[in-house]
Amino acid sequence: MLPISGLVTMDESRFGIRFRLSIVLLLSALNSVLLAAVALVLFRAVVETAPPQVVAAVANVQAMVDVAHDAALTADLTSDAARSRIDQSLESAESALTRLTPRLSTVEADLATYRTMMERWEQAVNAHPDADPTSDPRLRQPLADLRLAYHHLTGSLRLATASPRPAWVESAVGLLPWAMGWVVLVGLGTVAAAWSLRSQLSLPLVSLSESARALARGDLSVPIHRPDSVPEIAVLADAMASARDALVQALRQQEARTARERAILQHMSDGVLLCDSDGKVLQLNPRAEQILWQLIPAGIEPKAGHPVHRMIKEITPELLAAGKDADLEVTRAPPGREHDRAARTWVDVTLRRVVGASPEQGSWVVVLRDVTAARALDAMQREFVSVVTHELKTPLTAIEGYARLLLRGKAGPLQPRQAEFVQTISDQSAVLKAMVQNLLDTSRIEDGTLPLHRQEVELAPIMEKLAATWEGSARAHDIELVSDYEGIDGVVLDTDPFRLEQLIGNLVGNALKFTPRGGRITLRARKVGDEAVLEVEDTGSGIPPDKLDRIFEKFYQVARGDTRSSGGTGLGLFICKQLVEALDGTISVRSTEGVGTSFTIRFPIVAVYDDAQTDGTPEKA
Repeated sequence: MLPISGLVTMDESRFGIRFRLSIVLLLSALNSVLLAAVALVLFRAVVETAPPQVVAAVANVQAMVDVAHDAALTADLTSDAARSRIDQSLESAESALTRLTPRLSTVEADLATYRTMMERWEQAVNAHPDADPTSDPRLRQPLADLRLAYHHLTGSLRLATASPRPAWVESAVGLLPWAMGWVVLVGLGTVAAAWSLRSQLSLPLVSLSESARALARGDLSVPIHRPDSVPEIAVLADAMASARDALVQALRQQEARTARERAILQHMSDGVLLCDSDGKVLQLNPRAEQILWQLIPAGIEPKAGHPVHRMIKEITPELLAAGKDADLEVTRAPPGREHDRAARTWVDVTLRRVVGASPEQGSWVVVLRDVTAARALDAMQREFVSVVTHELKTPLTAIEGYARLLLRGKAGPLQPRQAEFVQTISDQSAVLKAMVQNLLDTSRIEDGTLPLHRQEVELAPIMEKLAATWEGSARAHDIELVSDYEGIDGVVLDTDPFRLEQLIGNLVGNALKFTPRGGRITLRARKVGDEAVLEVEDTGSGIPPDKLDRIFEKFYQVARGDTRSSGGTGLGLFICKQLVEALDGTISVRSTEGVGTSFTIRFPIVAVYDDAQTDGTPEKA
C-alpha cells in the first residue's frame, strides 16, 4: 500500500476540488459584494429623506406659491393690492430658498421661471382687462404657460423633499443595469460550478460511506474505490484503505498471538484460571480442570462461571476482597482416608491480581501446581536422611568414644605424634557427629517430629554452662570469649534446656569459624522488660547486607573466601531459627562487613525469683 503523503501532486491539486471550491467561493464573495453595493445605492436613492429644515422651507415655499397662484387666477390683477400681494408671496418664497443650505438650484430655477410666467400673465391681463381667458387667444397662451410653470415648480418642490440624492448616487444609477447583468452572470456561473462539484463529490462520498459502513460491520474485504478525479477524496480513500489493511494485519497478528497463548495454556503442566474481581471463573485450561477434580467438593464441576471459592474453599471471598496476592497450600484426601498421608493430594495455589491498563485489570489469575509427587519425594528424602543419620550415629559414637579412651591412655601410653593423630580422629568425629545431628534435627523439624521437653528453668546456670563449655575452644583458636550475663539472676524461662544450649552453641560455634585469631566473641544475656535478651556477638568478617535475608535458609552459605575452609553444611542457622520459633522466641541479626556480626534472641520470661522470698518459689512475671 502506498503511503498517503505524496499521493496528490502539484499538477493534480492545481485544478482539484479545493481550487474549484476556492473559485466558487471567490465568485460568491464578489457577487455578494456587488449585490451589497447595488442594494446600498438603491437604498440611498429610495429611502433617504431630506433634512427637516429643507422639508419645512419647501412647505413654506409651496404655501406662498399657492397663495400667489390662487391670487393670479382669481383676483383682479388690475388692482395694485392684488399684484402687491402676489409679489410679496413670491419674494418671500425666494427669500426662504436663498437661506437653505444646501441650495435647491432646481427649485430656484423653476421659481424664477414661474415669476417670469406670472409677470407675462399680469401684463396680458392688464392689456386686455375685458377679455375671457378661456376663449380669448391673447390670454389663453400666457395662462397655459403660467400653469405649466406652476406644475414644474410644484414637482420640483416635491422632489426636493422626496429624494435629495447625492451626486455619486446619481452617477451610480447609470451603472445599475451593468451591475445587475454581472450579478446574473456570476450567479449562473456559481450555480453551474456548484452543480459540477455536487456531481463530483456526491458519488465518491456515497461510495466511501458505504465502504465505511461495511467496515464497521466487520467486512474487511470490501473494496474502497479511489476517485482519481478528486485528489482530496482520493487521499481519504487511500487513508481508509491503509487503515483497513493495518487492521487486517493487526487482527491476523492478534489471532496468531491468541493461538500461541491458547496452545501454551492447553499444554501447561500447571493449572491456570482467570477469575473476575468477584472470583467468578472466566476461563481455565485443561490442566486446571484435572487438578480441580481432586480438590472440589462433590456436586460441583470445574467449569467457567462457578465462583472459585466454591471450588477451593481456602480462597475465601474475604481474601479476594482484600485485593492482595497470596500463596496457599491446599491438600485433600479421598473420603475415609483423611489420615492416610500417602493418599493425600497436595496443591500449591498462587493467587495474583491483574494490574495495569489491560481490560482484565482487577481480575485474578490463579495458578495450581500439583506438588503431590514432590511431597512424596521430599518425604522419602527425609526418611532416608533420618535412617542414614540414625545409622551413622552409632559408629560415630563408637569412634569418638574409643578415641577418647586412647587419649586417656586406657590402651597404654601414646607417643606425641600418635596422640596428635588420635586427637584429630576425635575432633573430626565430633564434627561429623554434629553434622549428622544437624541433618537429623532438620529432618525432624520438617516432619514436625522434633522432640521438645519444655520445662521452667533458670537462665543464669545455662549461660554459665555455655561459657564454660566454649571457653576451651575459644582459647584454642586464640579468641577471647567474654561473658556478660549479670542481672539475670532469678530469670526463669519455659524452654527445653537441651535445645536452648544447642541453638546458642550453634551461634557460638559459627562465630568461632569466622572470627580471626586475636578476635573477640561476646556471650551476653540481660533482662529487658518481660523478655530475656540473649546475644552472641563477634568481631569476625561480617555478612554482606544483601545476604542477611537469606542466612536462615536451609543449606544457604554466604559465598566468601573462608567458607569452605571453615566447613559446615549450611544447616546451623536454619536449625537455630526453627528452634527459637518452636520455643516461642524471635531471632534477628545485624552485621557490618569487616566489623562483625551480632545475633539477638528474645524469649518471654515466665517468672523471676525474688531474693527476698525465703521459700524459694519464683514470682510469676
